[in-house]
Amino acid sequence: MADKLIIKDIQQVEGALAEMSAISRKRNAIKDAMNEEIDGAKARAQQELVPLILRYDELEKAVKVFGTLNKSRLFADRKTLDLAFGVVTFRRYPRIVLQNGVSDVMALQKLREFGLLDGIRVKEELDKVAMYDWPDSKLEMVGLKRRTVDTISVDVKVEELAG
Repeated sequence: MADKLIIKDIQQVEGALAEMSAISRKRNAIKDAMNEEIDGAKARAQQELVPLILRYDELEKAVKVFGTLNKSRLFADRKTLDLAFGVVTFRRYPRIVLQNGVSDVMALQKLREFGLLDGIRVKEELDKVAMYDWPDSKLEMVGLKRRTVDTISVDVKVEELAG
């Protein structure tokens, strides 16, 4: 085992500081080179990813369109279509939407008028999340209605794609 470094005078302090300065410069140069390589690798990866992301999004959109166009056949007796390379799921979610001819301002006015302040967010906008549990008659009273929206989602099984 090497002996511990012991500094005995100011000249040795100067020498130690000079060596430490050189080490810092070399360390910083190594870190800078590493960061340049990392930045270059990130830029190259981003260039390679762009066409893959575009293609993935195009394929996902096409699968969703297919699912939407064929939902009565594909999802007649199930909500999930489990395929070899992924899962296509059909879900129906309720959304709170304005009735025809009713603006946000009009609905907000009605909410205030009827004291239904839990349906208003602090920043004065419709709080449709708070209104999900409201009965349709209450929604209609303030110029809103419930609309059912269909969605198709796609989950890829990555482990089966590897290789």
